Amino acid sequence: MDAAASTKHCAVASSATAAWLIGLPAPLITRWLRVTPAAAAYRLDAQSDGGKALCTYLRAWHFDELEALASPFEKELIAEHVMGLLAMAVAPPR
Repeated sequence: MDAAASTKHCAVASSATAAWLIGLPAPLITRWLRVTPAAAAYRLDAQSDGGKALCTYLRAWHFDELEALASPFEKELIAEHVMGLLAMAVAPPR
C-alpha cells in the first residue's frame, strides 16, 4: 500500500503554522512508531531535536507541490522520509 496515498490529512495552518493535525492509517503507525494506533496521539515540540528536524523538512514543502507529484516512487520516498523523521521525533529521549 502506498503510504502517501493512504494518508488522510487535515492541516490547520496560516503563514506561521501553529498546528498540523495528521491522521495516519493504523498499519503505518504500527510499522513506524511501534505503538497501539488507538493510543497514538502526540504533541510534538518543534524545538526538540527530532521535532525541529521534522518541522524543517515539512516547512520546505508546499502542499501544492506534493499534490502535483505524479511518480509513485517520489510519493513513497517522501512518505518514508516523513515517517522516519516522525519516528525520531516521538522516540523517548535517550
